[in-house]
Amino acid sequence: MTGLSTKSKLTIATLLNRVILGGRAILGKPDQGVFTRNSIRYSLDLREGIDFAVYLSRYERDLTKALERLLPSGGIAVDAGANVGIHTLAMTQVVGAKGKVFAFEPTCFAVEKLRNSLALNPSLQGS
Repeated sequence: MTGLSTKSKLTIATLLNRVILGGRAILGKPDQGVFTRNSIRYSLDLREGIDFAVYLSRYERDLTKALERLLPSGGIAVDAGANVGIHTLAMTQVVGAKGKVFAFEPTCFAVEKLRNSLALNPSLQGS
Protein backbone atom coordinates (compact mmCIF):
# COMPACT_ATOMS: atom_id res chain seq x y z
CA MET A 1 0.00 0.00 0.00
CA THR A 2 2.98 2.29 -0.43
CA GLY A 3 2.17 5.50 -2.25
CA LEU A 4 -1.42 5.67 -1.08
CA SER A 5 -2.64 8.49 1.10
CA THR A 6 -3.47 7.77 4.73
CA LYS A 7 -7.12 8.43 3.96
CA SER A 8 -7.05 5.83 1.16
CA LYS A 9 -5.32 3.29 3.39
CA LEU A 10 -7.90 3.80 6.12
CA THR A 11 -10.74 3.42 3.61
CA ILE A 12 -9.25 0.16 2.28
CA ALA A 13 -8.64 -1.16 5.82
CA THR A 14 -12.21 -0.30 6.85
CA LEU A 15 -13.69 -2.06 3.83
CA LEU A 16 -11.44 -5.09 4.29
CA ASN A 17 -12.40 -5.24 7.97
CA ARG A 18 -16.10 -5.16 7.10
CA VAL A 19 -15.69 -7.92 4.50
CA ILE A 20 -13.70 -10.19 6.81
CA LEU A 21 -15.89 -9.61 9.87
CA GLY A 22 -19.00 -10.04 7.73
CA GLY A 23 -17.66 -13.28 6.31
CA ARG A 24 -16.76 -14.54 9.77
CA ALA A 25 -20.28 -13.64 10.99
CA ILE A 26 -21.87 -15.57 8.10
CA LEU A 27 -19.72 -18.57 9.03
CA GLY A 28 -20.71 -18.20 12.69
CA LYS A 29 -17.20 -17.23 13.79
CA PRO A 30 -16.68 -14.56 16.46
CA ASP A 31 -14.84 -11.23 16.13
CA GLN A 32 -12.43 -12.34 18.85
CA GLY A 33 -10.23 -15.38 19.16
CA VAL A 34 -6.78 -16.86 19.44
CA PHE A 35 -4.78 -16.80 16.21
CA THR A 36 -1.24 -17.91 15.39
CA ARG A 37 0.98 -15.67 13.29
CA ASN A 38 4.69 -16.39 12.72
CA SER A 39 4.56 -19.15 15.36
CA ILE A 40 3.25 -16.72 18.00
CA ARG A 41 -0.25 -17.06 19.44
CA TYR A 42 -2.26 -13.88 19.95
CA SER A 43 -5.63 -13.19 21.52
CA LEU A 44 -7.11 -10.78 18.98
CA ASP A 45 -10.20 -8.63 18.78
CA LEU A 46 -10.62 -8.10 15.04
CA ARG A 47 -12.55 -4.88 15.65
CA GLU A 48 -9.31 -3.29 16.93
CA GLY A 49 -6.92 -1.81 14.36
CA ILE A 50 -3.65 -3.30 15.63
CA ASP A 51 -5.27 -6.68 16.24
CA PHE A 52 -6.76 -6.69 12.75
CA ALA A 53 -3.38 -5.83 11.21
CA VAL A 54 -1.77 -8.70 13.17
CA TYR A 55 -4.55 -11.03 11.97
CA LEU A 56 -3.70 -10.06 8.37
CA SER A 57 0.05 -10.41 9.08
CA ARG A 58 0.43 -6.76 8.01
CA TYR A 59 1.41 -5.10 11.30
CA GLU A 60 4.72 -3.24 10.93
CA ARG A 61 6.34 -6.00 8.88
CA ASP A 62 9.43 -3.93 8.09
CA LEU A 63 10.12 -3.37 11.78
CA THR A 64 9.63 -7.05 12.54
CA LYS A 65 12.12 -7.97 9.78
CA ALA A 66 14.61 -5.43 11.15
CA LEU A 67 14.30 -6.91 14.63
CA GLU A 68 14.96 -10.38 13.22
CA ARG A 69 18.01 -9.06 11.37
CA LEU A 70 19.47 -6.90 14.16
CA LEU A 71 18.79 -8.74 17.41
CA PRO A 72 21.22 -11.54 18.19
CA SER A 73 20.16 -14.84 19.68
CA GLY A 74 20.85 -14.58 23.41
CA GLY A 75 20.74 -10.78 23.24
CA ILE A 76 18.99 -8.23 25.40
CA ALA A 77 16.20 -6.00 24.09
CA VAL A 78 14.05 -3.23 25.56
CA ASP A 79 10.54 -2.47 24.37
CA ALA A 80 9.70 0.93 25.84
CA GLY A 81 6.04 1.67 25.21
CA ALA A 82 5.32 -1.98 24.54
CA ASN A 83 1.60 -1.40 24.02
CA VAL A 84 -0.05 -4.83 23.65
CA GLY A 85 3.29 -6.57 23.10
CA ILE A 86 3.36 -7.38 19.40
CA HIS A 87 7.04 -6.39 19.12
CA THR A 88 7.81 -7.69 22.62
CA LEU A 89 6.74 -11.17 21.55
CA ALA A 90 8.67 -10.94 18.26
CA MET A 91 11.81 -9.83 20.12
CA THR A 92 11.38 -12.62 22.66
CA GLN A 93 11.15 -15.12 19.83
CA VAL A 94 14.34 -13.73 18.23
CA VAL A 95 16.55 -13.56 21.36
CA GLY A 96 15.43 -17.01 22.46
CA ALA A 97 15.67 -18.71 25.83
CA LYS A 98 19.15 -17.34 26.56
CA GLY A 99 18.14 -13.73 25.84
CA LYS A 100 16.08 -11.21 27.76
CA VAL A 101 13.38 -8.76 26.72
CA PHE A 102 12.30 -5.98 29.06
CA ALA A 103 8.90 -4.53 28.16
CA PHE A 104 7.54 -1.33 29.68
CA GLU A 105 3.95 -0.17 29.24
CA PRO A 106 2.04 2.22 31.51
CA THR A 107 -1.55 1.48 30.48
CA CYS A 108 -3.47 -1.26 32.28
CA PHE A 109 -5.44 -2.33 29.18
CA ALA A 110 -2.29 -2.90 27.12
CA VAL A 111 -0.41 -4.61 29.95
CA GLU A 112 -3.31 -7.03 30.41
CA LYS A 113 -3.29 -7.89 26.69
CA LEU A 114 0.48 -8.38 26.82
CA ARG A 115 0.14 -10.70 29.82
CA ASN A 116 -2.58 -12.68 28.03
CA SER A 117 -0.36 -13.06 24.96
CA LEU A 118 2.56 -14.22 27.10
CA ALA A 119 0.29 -16.80 28.75
CA LEU A 120 -0.63 -18.12 25.28
CA ASN A 121 3.08 -18.58 24.49
CA PRO A 122 4.69 -20.46 27.39
CA SER A 123 7.75 -21.26 25.29
CA LEU A 124 8.50 -17.50 25.10
CA GLN A 125 8.21 -16.93 28.84
CA GLY A 126 11.40 -16.50 30.76
CA SER A 127 13.10 -14.40 28.11
